[in-house]
Amino acid sequence: MNISEDAIGDTIGQLDRAPADCADDRYTSRPHPGAPLAPCGYEGNDTGYQLLDSRVTFKIDTRDPDTEYRGGSGVLLEGFGSFEFDPSDLSRSFVRFGGEAAGFWDFTGVGHTLALRIYSEFTERTGSVDDPVPFTELAALGGLENMRGFLPRRFVGDSAFMTTLSYRYPVWSLLDAEVFAGMGNVFDGHYEGWSLERQHLNFGLSLRTNFTRDNAIQLLIAVGTTRLEEIETDSFKVDSVRFAFGVAQGF
Repeated sequence: MNISEDAIGDTIGQLDRAPADCADDRYTSRPHPGAPLAPCGYEGNDTGYQLLDSRVTFKIDTRDPDTEYRGGSGVLLEGFGSFEFDPSDLSRSFVRFGGEAAGFWDFTGVGHTLALRIYSEFTERTGSVDDPVPFTELAALGGLENMRGFLPRRFVGDSAFMTTLSYRYPVWSLLDAEVFAGMGNVFDGHYEGWSLERQHLNFGLSLRTNFTRDNAIQLLIAVGTTRLEEIETDSFKVDSVRFAFGVAQGF
């Protein structure tokens, strides 16, 4: 897997520098600045890796389970924690933890619902300081559930933050429409350098099935932008336009 320095700088903490955990000279020994290089966690690893995962999760949902005849107001709290390690190399180990808090207000009692979601995720290395968390195991945003205006894993870093405001309403017997807007980004460490200006916006609309809250088939059109700080330099713009179809979880 090869990726340019610019892409790494834009996905790991949105920083134009080498990730903090990459203690090597890949960023100074390339033939030219745009030469491809392996992401942090891949260098010198030609055989790949394997992971064993032990995980704990919890979910508290105060909404009425009768989605057809009852309103959808309530609160949802979800959390998870896991310890992952490579049995062939115990120096490669890390913990992953995070969760989501959401509030829902069905102001008509028949499915016209306003929702506010806040999602957070962290990865923390517990093994050798010379063995970073593999790039594909870091916290990520993008896809059909979080930061939907961007491709899956568009943002990858040690920690992730996202918040979304949405309005959902029924348009047919088993079909809802949804309008949403949100912001988020990933960061080094525990939200190092977090600021409102470093958030990316995303917004869009979707049609999705409503026969269960846990999973939905979704048809989506969404837009993602560059960071808010680029408004000051007149470089703020649409960075991504997505038209997607698939299965999403949540809400």
